[in-house]
Amino acid sequence: AVQNALERYNKLAMKQSPPQPMLQYSDVLSYTTLGDFDLLKHSWHAILARLWSNTMHHQMAIKYFKLLRAHEEINWLNVEVRQLQAWVDNE
Repeated sequence: AVQNALERYNKLAMKQSPPQPMLQYSDVLSYTTLGDFDLLKHSWHAILARLWSNTMHHQMAIKYFKLLRAHEEINWLNVEVRQLQAWVDNE
């Protein structure tokens, strides 16, 4: 999917006014944040101004979902502990 999007971008990049730089697949793979994409920096959609594109918000969301998953895991472990205790008591 990334390769196809990159090919389409490169075809259209030269037709822009002013022409935009062409991107190499290896360069795209090395980008770690949305701010590294020049395409997004110059976009009229202001993608980098969106709350979800902020690195801090992204990291907070990851931690939030990890916390939710931890609570689910605790609930599941409580069930497993009861099952294990019942098995030990029966043996």
